[in-house]
Amino acid sequence: MLKKAKKNIDKEDLATSRALIEDFIDRKLKYFADEQRQVIDFQLEYLGRGSYHLSVASSMFKSSI
Repeated sequence: MLKKAKKNIDKEDLATSRALIEDFIDRKLKYFADEQRQVIDFQLEYLGRGSYHLSVASSMFKSSI
């Protein structure tokens, strides 16, 4: 995903996006390590003052991947 976006995003935005995604992965592994469902969709909403809300839709069944 980030590889395709590199052409249209400046280096600072790309670094910020990469750091945010890495934080999400770390949080997933820490709090939901046993959850193996696939993410179907997500929405990241800026709430202001540096706060965000993440909504995630996932598959109902565990993935075989």
